[in-house]
Amino acid sequence: MNRSKLRIAISYRSKTYPITLEDISTVSAFQDLIFDTIGVRPENQKILVPPKARQLLQTLRAGTTTQTTIRDVGLSDCMQVTVIGAPDDEIKEVQAEEEKWDKARAKRRQIHPSLLKNTTPQKRSVVVPESVFGKNVVHASIPSSNPLHAKIFSYLNRLASDPAILHVCHLHGYKVGTLTELLPHEHPDLLGLNINMGDTILLRIRTDAADGLRDYKTTRRVLLHELCHNEIAGHPPEFNALNSQLNREVEAFEHNQILGTHKLSTEPVYEPASNVPVDADEEREERRRKILAATEKRLADIDQNIQSQCGDSKKVPFSK
Repeated sequence: MNRSKLRIAISYRSKTYPITLEDISTVSAFQDLIFDTIGVRPENQKILVPPKARQLLQTLRAGTTTQTTIRDVGLSDCMQVTVIGAPDDEIKEVQAEEEKWDKARAKRRQIHPSLLKNTTPQKRSVVVPESVFGKNVVHASIPSSNPLHAKIFSYLNRLASDPAILHVCHLHGYKVGTLTELLPHEHPDLLGLNINMGDTILLRIRTDAADGLRDYKTTRRVLLHELCHNEIAGHPPEFNALNSQLNREVEAFEHNQILGTHKLSTEPVYEPASNVPVDADEEREERRRKILAATEKRLADIDQNIQSQCGDSKKVPFSK
């Protein structure tokens, strides 16, 4: 078997780390080398790769990293890979902080033994799955008697129950405490805002004149953008990579939903010979490529516009 050296650039927290390894190295060895380079353990690594190497993500999910080589998953020479994750020292700090809070909560919740006399624990046989979105809140300036209140609440509920959004959130472990509205006059230059990495996400769902609702799919892309801030603050290169990945996952999920709805059988079927001339087929393919290129450019422009009008913050005052 021919062996060759692959040079791969690891992008981590706005810095690039070059590594070199043989193309017959396993994915597990690749992860170990990443750990040696940036200090993030394999189990804490989230790896973002170009589309041609997306097989790597499937290998990681399947747990076959010790049997699969990096050549098998599509990694190639001079490819750039983005890694997201926390090193051990940061994880220990977070764990220590959580332990401190757990002890404080346990102390507050301590019940005197006399209050437990003649009591029996409740039996719970049904496990309710934890929801992704805690609550959806209409802006406090809109009274419930206003006809717009119901429309806004329905719009927020649609976003919070969108199957593609829930799919992405479950894949990445995202949770949102409160999903609410960002009024046009509150932050005129923003379409969305993520506070405290998912505690609250505010979305501009009304038009600039506040007399109607914005396009749903555009707002959903803004929500995906803000969900990325659950992991990454600001807009470094790894943020853009994660945002693109989330949008691809939404597109793939909805595509699979369509296939699952309309595909009746996987058996071969009779297909009559086409009477369309070859040059017409080529013309159709060229037209398809142009449409695809125009669509990709339009979506890239939308993402660029969203990025320039979205943000994240640790503390921003707003009305609940």
